[in-house]
Amino acid sequence: MTFIRKEPVSFTFGSSSGRDVPYLLLWAQEYAPRLLIPEGESSVELVFSEEMHKDLPTTMEGVPLAAKWVDTKHLLIQLDAMRAGDHRTKELYMRMDTLVDLSGNHLGAGSRSLLVQQVPKYAWCYVHSGELAGGGPRDQFYDQVVLSENKQSYVGIVRLGGSMGDGDGTSYAFILEQKGKGPVVIEDVFYSTIEPEQQPIQWMDAKTLIYSSYYGVYAYDIEKREKRILYNARPSEEDNVNYASYDTTRELLHILAYENRHETSQLERISYKSGEASPQRTKAYTSTTLVAKYSDLDMSIIPTVKGTYWTRLQDGVPYTDFVSDSGEKMTTAGITRLVAEQGAYLQLYLKGDNQLQFSQWKIWQPSQPAKVIANPPEDSYTYASGTDLFSRQDDKYYKYDLSRNKWVLWQAPNGEKDAEPVRGKDGLYRVRLK
Repeated sequence: MTFIRKEPVSFTFGSSSGRDVPYLLLWAQEYAPRLLIPEGESSVELVFSEEMHKDLPTTMEGVPLAAKWVDTKHLLIQLDAMRAGDHRTKELYMRMDTLVDLSGNHLGAGSRSLLVQQVPKYAWCYVHSGELAGGGPRDQFYDQVVLSENKQSYVGIVRLGGSMGDGDGTSYAFILEQKGKGPVVIEDVFYSTIEPEQQPIQWMDAKTLIYSSYYGVYAYDIEKREKRILYNARPSEEDNVNYASYDTTRELLHILAYENRHETSQLERISYKSGEASPQRTKAYTSTTLVAKYSDLDMSIIPTVKGTYWTRLQDGVPYTDFVSDSGEKMTTAGITRLVAEQGAYLQLYLKGDNQLQFSQWKIWQPSQPAKVIANPPEDSYTYASGTDLFSRQDDKYYKYDLSRNKWVLWQAPNGEKDAEPVRGKDGLYRVRLK
């Protein structure tokens, strides 16, 4: 007898009508493999790597689907049984584990179910001008877009879901888009716990991306299609990363890592240029504290052309040090959330019984006293987009107006009614197209 190891059966998307339908197929592991397609598609065709038996998939509840085999490799599935999902999507979650090829070989472990999502059509625009950003055929599938400085490339981000355990991070898929080229999935699933400038991935330069989690800091070369480790926490997780930020002006990577997370909240500061063998280390640089259950405060680092804003703990609450290029240091209470020409916006906290409690917002020019500003609308979510602070309350968006010290209802530059400013340094909004 001869035993031959066979690769598991795989499949991809095929357009049943022969049209060039944009799609994304993500192998999202525990978040369910998912196929994103435009709203309005009435069917999908799956193309298998092997000739298959004529068994049919079902819904996750075991209900038969309106599906048929066009031939032994092409399965046509009608999308009649879709349900409403989050963010105006429609979804069909299917069991695929009964499908086998003619030799009895099954699908791979990570593809024995499939979540099909119909996504409304969206476009991306700049908050201040209303001009189009991105412009690729898959832009509607992305929850966030991060543009390179030369605008020739960008990363589309798909939010997959929150932590599966007690952690405070979010899992994303990262897709590289380049003009005139097909998409490249950088990460099908990445559990991000560190998001400088409120985005889970950044550009180091025109050809290199950087992203981080508890477990390490990683760089991705878009020309070589290679990922490399810049910092790796030990398997014991005692030196997990609390924060990491790349300074494009000085070409420095800054990391705050726990000295022993199992025993203390004390953080070591590590700074170095990529490729350096001996980074600069500052033991006991600061410590962190709980800001929510199971969630330590991320001690943010915001490099700017004029200097760097560092967060550290003082008397149990966050303070910001601004260190200029000349070495001059200025300090104020609060953690910096956004640095713009008008100043640094800081969030102030007070000590609580078990964790920090939000107090107020202020704006600070390091050479001047900080000024308290109006708090955002009650029960709203506040975030930075470009050079502005925004706050979402229900389905309304407000922008902070410094000249009036007031939160004003935001309206899209082109008057679009169905638009939402999205967090991140590029200052973009997403608008639904009819």
